[in-house]
Amino acid sequence: MVKLTAPQLRMILTNSQQYQRAVNLLKEHWEVRDNQLKYDLVEPRDVSWARLLQEQQLVNGKCDFSDYRAVSQLVNCHPEWFSSAGRAALLAPFQ
Repeated sequence: MVKLTAPQLRMILTNSQQYQRAVNLLKEHWEVRDNQLKYDLVEPRDVSWARLLQEQQLVNGKCDFSDYRAVSQLVNCHPEWFSSAGRAALLAPFQ
């Protein structure tokens, strides 16, 4: 288990935007608005934060990011959530 750094702990304790994005991804509560010109897509940073929170057992979430089947189902059920880099970051450990 990787130890959290002081800046990471601060972001968690203050509920930073990056922390909230990771929690939303883990809880599968990502919001994609139809009327936006630029969608707010899941990026690699969101994936790495979500993995960190899950590995530290701070937020379990609905999807186990260490299980290929669960990750594949998440990507297939919600393809509109992910940028190409975010999708690649999510699937990278399994390739």
